[in-house]
Amino acid sequence: MLLLGLSILHLLEDKTAVMAKVYDMLQPGGLFVTSTMCLGDTMAWFKWIAPIGKFLGFSRWSKSLRCKNLQIV
Repeated sequence: MLLLGLSILHLLEDKTAVMAKVYDMLQPGGLFVTSTMCLGDTMAWFKWIAPIGKFLGFSRWSKSLRCKNLQIV
């Protein structure tokens, strides 16, 4: 089984809970492939702009992730 979750991790409020659910869904030997933007590494100022965009209705909630905060297993 292969599950894809592309460009979504930065949109999750509780990525730990979602990752636990994905893990439960995987069959033995299954793979979860994901990619996401690490805006905290390239555009640190984004964490200050994103809440304003959400407040004004221009964007959804988004978290400014850094690569060091994502664990690769």
